[in-house]
Amino acid sequence: MIEFGPVINAGLHLTHPGASRERKAWNFEPPRRIEGIGIKFMRAHPWNGVIDIFMPGCAAKSIERKGDVRLSVDHDSSTTLATVADGTLELHSEDRGVTFRAQLSDTAAGAATFEGVQSGERASVSPGYKVTGAEFLEIDGYRVRAIREIDLVELSLCKVGAVPTTFAAIINGTDTNFTESFGAMELKGAYCEIKRSIAKLMHILEERAA
Repeated sequence: MIEFGPVINAGLHLTHPGASRERKAWNFEPPRRIEGIGIKFMRAHPWNGVIDIFMPGCAAKSIERKGDVRLSVDHDSSTTLATVADGTLELHSEDRGVTFRAQLSDTAAGAATFEGVQSGERASVSPGYKVTGAEFLEIDGYRVRAIREIDLVELSLCKVGAVPTTFAAIINGTDTNFTESFGAMELKGAYCEIKRSIAKLMHILEERAA
């Protein structure tokens, strides 16, 4: 995760500005398509000496503006694999987080990244953003920053993200429909994590048996 620029307290309301519900079919051809959860709302995570919480709807306005959000690797802009501007990255603000779908670039980097997602090497997702609305709270003796609004700059594929249970997974076959619900997306992430854990365990056992 990476934050760009200073915090601005914009005095925003607690109410959820509304989740994006419009879905559309994509015409992307396999095999280099991925989807996942880029931001989880109401999940506390440490960041720069405080505890941050992304509040529901914090990215909704940024997504509605359709700015040039990019998908990259390890927060390196030179590794851009898809963007909202060129239509290869789609974002949705849901009730419990931000979901995404992407067609990876037809390059060696795109192929390598797809393999990294498939193997689990780079299957976590970390957002890059500027905070435009937040407030600091004291909760049980901890200083907590409730992030009300962000300008989303990027989603980055990485080995380990700051917010647990964000993930990316490959899309198999010719499916062109976005996963039906956030809950279904969470189940897909949990299933992929179990498969990766089993694969790692089998690899360890094979090494020990060799």
